[in-house]
Amino acid sequence: MKHTPLLILLALFATQAPAHLYFETFPVEGQTPNEAGWKSYTGSTAQDLSDEANGADGGTWDSPGSDEIGSYIFEGNGWTEQRNLIFANNLPSGSNSINVADVSAITFYSRGDGDAGDFYLTVEVGGSWYRSTIGYNGGPEWVEHTLVFNAAPANWYEMDFAAGGTTDSGSGYGGNLDFGGITHPSNALSGTLNHLGFAIDPETGFGGQNQRFDEIAVTPEPSSLLLMATTGLAAFGLAAWRRKTR
Repeated sequence: MKHTPLLILLALFATQAPAHLYFETFPVEGQTPNEAGWKSYTGSTAQDLSDEANGADGGTWDSPGSDEIGSYIFEGNGWTEQRNLIFANNLPSGSNSINVADVSAITFYSRGDGDAGDFYLTVEVGGSWYRSTIGYNGGPEWVEHTLVFNAAPANWYEMDFAAGGTTDSGSGYGGNLDFGGITHPSNALSGTLNHLGFAIDPETGFGGQNQRFDEIAVTPEPSSLLLMATTGLAAFGLAAWRRKTR
C-alpha cells in the first residue's frame, strides 16, 4: 500500500503529540510547596503550610539510597494525626486548560511509612472539590497507581475545602477541610480541571510518618491526541499554503 503525504504527515504529528496533559516530577529538593507549584493544607481549619519546607510541615525532598525515584513532595510528619490536602497549583490554564472530558487517566507514584494513613486522589473542577471513591495506601516501597478517569458521579465524593491562614497567623485559621463525607455529586464532573492532588486521612496514635508522591501525570484520551495531531497538521498545511501563495 502506497502512503500518501497526508497520511505520512498525520502519522508524524500523531507521534509528536504530547503524551501528557500535565506531568510533575519535583526536580528540586528542599522547596516549599509554593516554590514547587503546589499547595499544602492541614487540619480541620485548613492551615496553610504552602510556604514551609521541613520534616514537620512538608515540601519536596530526596532521600538518597532509599528513594531511587528521586525527589518528591510529601506531607509533613508533624501533621500525620490530622487530615492533609496537597494539590497542584500549576496546571495549564487559559487556552491550554485541561477539560475533564479529555482526560483518560491520572497516574502517580506513592510511598508511605507504615502508619502514614490512607489517601484519595482529589480534583477541583469548575470551582468544586471532589475525592475519588477509591482509596490508596502507598506502602513502604514506591508503587505506581493508575486511576482510569471516569467523570460519572458514582466515582466521586464531594469535598468541603476552604483555605485557612498560614503558619504565621496563630490559631483560628478560618478555613475548612473535610473529606470524610460520602455524598456523590448530583451530576458528572464537567469543565476545567483546575487542581489535582491528594487528601490524606489522619492516622491517630502514630507520629513521624509521611506520605510521598511523585511523577503525577494526566493522560489524554486517544481522541484528544488525534485532535492535537490533526490541529498541528492543519496549522502546518496553512503555513505551507501561505508560503506557496507568496
